[in-house]
Amino acid sequence: MVLSSIGALSAFGGISALLAACSSDSSKTSGTTATTVGGATTTAATGGSAASGPATSAATTASSAAAPKKGGDLIIDVQTEGQGYNPLQYPNAAYGWLTRQVVDALYWYDDDGKFVPVLADGDAQTTDGLVWTIKLKSGVKFHNGDPFTAEHVVATFKQATVAPTVVWGARLGTTTAIEAVDDMTVKITYDKPNYYIREVLGMVPILHKDHLTEEITVMGTGAFVWKEFVPGSHVKMDANPDYHMGAPLVDSVTFNFVPDASTRAVNILQGNSHIAMIPSFDILKKLDDDKNVDVVQVSAAVMMPIHVNTKSSVFADLRVRQALGYATDRTRVRDVVFAGDADLFLGGVIPPTLSGYDPALKIFPETADVAKAKSLLAEAGLTAPVAFTIDVYNVQNAVAAIQVMQQDWVAAGFAPTIQTHDLASFAKILLSKTFDVCLSYEFNGTNWGKSGREPLGVYVTGNFVNFTNYSDPAFDTLLASSLAESDPVKQTAIWAQANKLVGEAAVNLIPVVPKLTLAKRSNVSGLPLKPLELSFLRLYEVSIA
Repeated sequence: MVLSSIGALSAFGGISALLAACSSDSSKTSGTTATTVGGATTTAATGGSAASGPATSAATTASSAAAPKKGGDLIIDVQTEGQGYNPLQYPNAAYGWLTRQVVDALYWYDDDGKFVPVLADGDAQTTDGLVWTIKLKSGVKFHNGDPFTAEHVVATFKQATVAPTVVWGARLGTTTAIEAVDDMTVKITYDKPNYYIREVLGMVPILHKDHLTEEITVMGTGAFVWKEFVPGSHVKMDANPDYHMGAPLVDSVTFNFVPDASTRAVNILQGNSHIAMIPSFDILKKLDDDKNVDVVQVSAAVMMPIHVNTKSSVFADLRVRQALGYATDRTRVRDVVFAGDADLFLGGVIPPTLSGYDPALKIFPETADVAKAKSLLAEAGLTAPVAFTIDVYNVQNAVAAIQVMQQDWVAAGFAPTIQTHDLASFAKILLSKTFDVCLSYEFNGTNWGKSGREPLGVYVTGNFVNFTNYSDPAFDTLLASSLAESDPVKQTAIWAQANKLVGEAAVNLIPVVPKLTLAKRSNVSGLPLKPLELSFLRLYEVSIA
């Protein structure tokens, strides 16, 4: 049965997360050798294969099965393996689903959408937007037993400004000082007023000061303790009985890396897993019809960006970029690729779940307007076929979408050459900023919060993740002014204006916003749905009957 479909909030995310996104298509492996690293076990696969592998919400998944009980190993199939698991370096889906179980931030959203303290004690305080003071929660311990104090927060924030963790540093902004006033107080000072820092304090994961650069063993204060990583197979975490938000109900969580969506669906049907993230959309009805399986769908910051390079010899002319937008049939992408489980997206880069989204913004049509596209190409002085290359991140939904869209693009006079890449190769192409068009598939939210500024920020002139080479002084001015605006309503209005500008520039032709979809066994209960809107899989309340 379809268990729940949660509507949109107000917030979306950027491609910077993809550069650190989960990335392996390796088959699961067996036959292993293990070594101990920092108290956890890192295991190298040696061969073989297998197919399987804040405040409590009232809106949690229900179950008609027996009453939940404590204990057991919760098994979750995820689609890909992370490049790394240090959340400062890899703020991606692996962070929201895996690593966030091990770490906390100072603040986060409760299940009513309120921004509440987690590791902080009360709201961040300022009188002028220049100096911010944060009191910390007492009595919290890291997994190695060390007390959580201000020195760890200061060390984390400072590390966040050092490569390769500059994704977080860019969000923190230009500080003049980050310091510990005492053991339980942190002070952050800016040279200009920055009211956006309130949101950022809820994004940055706090790590132990002695484990800031470790790639594998994550040392945090979270509900689960990092236990074992087997490349090509799984990550296992044990419950933290001393978790400051309440001890988890299960004994452990195992995340199995299962790249094939159909295999994830088979595993959940056969009971080989308890939760399957993003099962194949073409098998959702079969899952829905199974009495032992619940399908869960929420509106979230799931993005399929189509980046169009303004310095490409083909797309330097705005009219050519717009022509590609008019030639895109968003309805067919929704219906063919996602079986109708996606929202049409008609322009801009802020999704419906983030602040600053404007449902009235309709730059491009729902269905392809081939005549308009041909007219724009003619105005630009181009005659068919207009050849270009589109580089695609080789994941199922992205590849399927491009196969649908190319038909209408060809009808409009374009002649695309499609090249698919693994994540590492795709990231290099994006970083080169010399492509024509790139298409990817991303899960954002945990690393963005609800802020519409996050998907906008990548388009600031000179930003190292501004892959499309977009540059507009008016846009840059709007984004800068939003930092100094203390009124959240006015701040959101500024983001909506900036979103319109970047949308009209046609540098990201997002066709649809898919639902975040998972399947779970009916004997799994207590999974809160609200956190999924921010791509956050919160597990400490989950139990297995």
